[in-house]
Amino acid sequence: MHHIIKYISHCFSVVLFFSIIGCSKDTNDSINDLSKAIEETDTYDIEKIQAIEVLKQTLNHDSVQDLRKQFKIYEKLFHAYEVFRYDSAFVYALKLQNIANLLEDKDLKASAKINFGYILVSSGMYKEAYDTLNTIQLQGVSNHIRAFYFGLSARYYNDVANYDNHAYFSNNYNNIANRYLDSSLILSSQGTFFNRFSKAFIQSQKGQLTDAYNDLHLILQDKQLPFHDYAITAFNLANLYEKNGQMERAIYYCTQASIADIKSSTKETAAIAKLAGLLYKKGDTKNASLCIKKANDDAIFYGARQRKIQIGAVLPLIEGSVINEMEAQKHNLYLYGIVVTFLLVLVIVLIITVYKQVGKLRTERNKVAEAHRQQQEINAQLTEANRLKDDFNNQLTETNEELWEANRLKDVLNHQLTEAIGKLVEANKIKEAYIGYYFNMDAEIFTKFEKFKTDIDKKLSEGKLADVRYILKSHNPQKEKEALVKNFDTIFINLFPYFVQDFNTLLKDQEQVKLKTGQLLNTELRIFALIRLGITDNEKIAQILGYSVNTIYMYKTKMRNKSWVANEDFDQKLVDITTLKN
Repeated sequence: MHHIIKYISHCFSVVLFFSIIGCSKDTNDSINDLSKAIEETDTYDIEKIQAIEVLKQTLNHDSVQDLRKQFKIYEKLFHAYEVFRYDSAFVYALKLQNIANLLEDKDLKASAKINFGYILVSSGMYKEAYDTLNTIQLQGVSNHIRAFYFGLSARYYNDVANYDNHAYFSNNYNNIANRYLDSSLILSSQGTFFNRFSKAFIQSQKGQLTDAYNDLHLILQDKQLPFHDYAITAFNLANLYEKNGQMERAIYYCTQASIADIKSSTKETAAIAKLAGLLYKKGDTKNASLCIKKANDDAIFYGARQRKIQIGAVLPLIEGSVINEMEAQKHNLYLYGIVVTFLLVLVIVLIITVYKQVGKLRTERNKVAEAHRQQQEINAQLTEANRLKDDFNNQLTETNEELWEANRLKDVLNHQLTEAIGKLVEANKIKEAYIGYYFNMDAEIFTKFEKFKTDIDKKLSEGKLADVRYILKSHNPQKEKEALVKNFDTIFINLFPYFVQDFNTLLKDQEQVKLKTGQLLNTELRIFALIRLGITDNEKIAQILGYSVNTIYMYKTKMRNKSWVANEDFDQKLVDITTLKN
């Protein structure tokens, strides 16, 4: 039911895609927030991918043998991908249909086909979407599934009307879409987000703009509203403001919708593409170019054919304007060059004139200078004597400075030697500690293994297979792994008692690591503890900690992004943590 709202949102968005909009101070602030959100796109996408990976891992659990449980997990994965990546959503839509057919459940069959039809519409495959919608059987299906179907049908006919773009046919398609919307609203539950949003949308379609404004603003006042619901509501509110000629508010809410789409990793969206068109009409080609490039990247990433066509109509215009502005700047620079050249010629003429006047003055002064030549010779001799004295003083000063520099270099070398010795001592302490740790753990593991082997041999010789199974089940590798990790944490903190505090100094104040009670290190700190010990290879770290290489890379990237230190300097700052116990 939730993404029927997205269907309705698209119905309203595509019609107003090329509108003109103004700007205000609030709008400029929101554009700055949007630029920051675009820069952080990868961070939000990583969080989305992590959530999807968690869902995928549940498929490998023993309890997911039941088909209905599998259906629920596949449905969650489909919804995670439906506005994020078309090809993945397509795969899970097919899986949902297969399971629904095996279960022979009418609701599940209809729901699976509707999901399949949704991504076909979202990707611009209208012929295939039409064929799919015509195969859905609604007889005996629950009301919320029927509402789901009617919402998708409304989205389909609105999209086709916009794609057709013919006054006669488009009007007919829009009328059909409105009838489906009315049916969907009747079947929806009162007070739900879908019901409230659908009501406001239908009011806007019927020209009841004041009621639509009020209802949409009430929805946005909900502090618990998810990002995606917020984006849909804000985008349609922007369309209403634009329709009413209030362009400053329109661009503000369109920008807020785009920010919410980025934070929810929504790639199948029209908000940022429309915002690019509005900014272009306003003359803000710089931000329009930023938005249309983001919209184009999203459309390519998701695989939405119709979005690529819509964006392709605007992208050349915006980029052309950017080029025209650059040409205008070049023309202005050319004019500035001409002016500067003229001023330079004028200065040269003035210099030549002054030079001639100076020449005449020099001739007159030479006559006076001759009279004083003898006196100048005597003065020159005195000056030479003073110069020789100054040269001697300068040489003495230089010698003293060279001696001082030599002493300074000696101090620097001594300091570097001291630091090198300190690091060598530190490295030996680490080596001795971990060699001792290794032999202790090796002896402990060997003792456990020897006892384990002895017990197994004894029980086998006695023919007590049930006891053997009990011994095998009582052996818990996960607890052994946790014990190893805990021992690692203990010995590392003994060596680096201030590691957590020193590591936090590399992070921004609001991003610093806070350990739980009794915790010495967490996963992120453990990764960087291994790096501090000289283990920098992701595969080695992954093998030691029992994670995938991608997970290690993700943790490292996430933590470095929280640091105030540049990425290329982060590891060196980490290595400089040397507060070992004496």
